Amino acid sequence: MLKKLFRKNNSNALPRGFHALTVSSLRKDGTDTVRVEFDVPSELQSTFSFIPGQYLTFAVTIGNETHRRSYSICSARENSLAVAVKQVDGGIVSTWFNTELQEGDTLAVSAPEGHFLLKDDHQSVVSIAAGSGITPIMAMAHAIQKKGGSMKLFYGSRTEEDILFRSELESLNSVSVRHYLSQEEKDGFHYGRFTKEVFMEIIKSDLDLLKSDGFFLCGPEAMIQDLSEVLEIFGVAR
Repeated sequence: MLKKLFRKNNSNALPRGFHALTVSSLRKDGTDTVRVEFDVPSELQSTFSFIPGQYLTFAVTIGNETHRRSYSICSARENSLAVAVKQVDGGIVSTWFNTELQEGDTLAVSAPEGHFLLKDDHQSVVSIAAGSGITPIMAMAHAIQKKGGSMKLFYGSRTEEDILFRSELESLNSVSVRHYLSQEEKDGFHYGRFTKEVFMEIIKSDLDLLKSDGFFLCGPEAMIQDLSEVLEIFGVAR
């Protein structure tokens, strides 16, 4: 039987370096992803201040075993702290988040970490995401919106139903999105995967993209490698 990590006020259950955060909201997004928002108490506000692109690590006890998993922050810095967890086949922890976690549960969470960062001087950026790789990009998109910058986003999903944060993205006028669907042909969407060849043609047709302050790639490792090679061909520093 799957149980919550620990009951409220049971601070002795916290692993070293972790803090107790209470789930304030759960919302399904797409077909297999849940957005989890947290109440961050005033004494932990500075601890959980984050740079867009960072992630949180969770220590979750299921049965008699404690698992640690990291999930990217998807929220705006001025809103409730939130992550999105995609349920993967055979994923014990991601399945627990999607099927067992409830509002009011308390989780052990470590402070934000990671080096995939939107910097203060990044005003105009290009982002490429596939599947749940959109999660850290969302936090960046909110930051770009707040400072009046611009983001050109190329976003690959399996089907229209699998698109995450769709309404959120549509509400950000600083973000221009081009959707790619790999398993569905529909009007208004590009069909196929966002490949090395596709990216090469996009840059050739709009060389102003190379003037961007930063390029953010998040998705399968092979995709990141292929697209990084394209950027290097066009002279973008790694």
